Amino acid sequence: MAAGDCLFAADPLSSRGIVHALRSGILAAYAASDMADGRDDLARARYGMIAAQGLADYTPALAAHYAAAARWETAFWQRRRPQPEECAACEERGG
Repeated sequence: MAAGDCLFAADPLSSRGIVHALRSGILAAYAASDMADGRDDLARARYGMIAAQGLADYTPALAAHYAAAARWETAFWQRRRPQPEECAACEERGG
């Protein structure tokens, strides 16, 4: 069961790393408990959906975070600026 940075590594500048690690660890523990009780399929499906939704929520939030820093014209921020296709994907998801 992947949790924390093994599930996905949050960018340190997003300030989500510790929260992501703790939340995914707790949810992985619930899934492991369900699996120990014989509910393997339910646990895998539920944890998979939660993990996928966490990443889907994180991606546009990170793009918005870096887009907000566009006022600094340095190489550091230019490399992190969302690409046009990322912005379009964020708008489609309502982010």
